[in-house]
Amino acid sequence: TEPPAAWSNFWTAHKGESAESPSVDWENEMVLVAAVGVREEAGDSVEIRRVVPIEFGTQIEMFERVPGDFCAPAARITRPFHIVRAPRTPAPIVFAETREERVPCGTP
Repeated sequence: TEPPAAWSNFWTAHKGESAESPSVDWENEMVLVAAVGVREEAGDSVEIRRVVPIEFGTQIEMFERVPGDFCAPAARITRPFHIVRAPRTPAPIVFAETREERVPCGTP
C-alpha cells in the first residue's frame, strides 16, 4: 500500500527531499516517534524500549539517557529522537512519562 501522506511528509522533513521513506506495512505495522525537544549538551539520547498492551489501548515506554555525574559534555544544541517501526497495536496509543537514565562518565 501507499504510505500515508503524513508519513511521507514527515520523512521528507526529517531526512530531506532525496531520502526515500522506509517501507512500512501500514495494515500490520505502525511508526512511533519519540522526541524530547531541544537539549543544550552533547550526550543526550532518547529510546523507545517497550510497546505494552494495556487495558484501554497501548502504552509506549521511552527513556532519555543523559550524562551522569562527573561528566563534562560539550555545549551543543541537540534534538534527540528515536523512530521505530513496530507491529500495529490497539488504539489509543499513549506515551508514558519519559524515564530519565543517567549514564556514568567516570569518577571524580
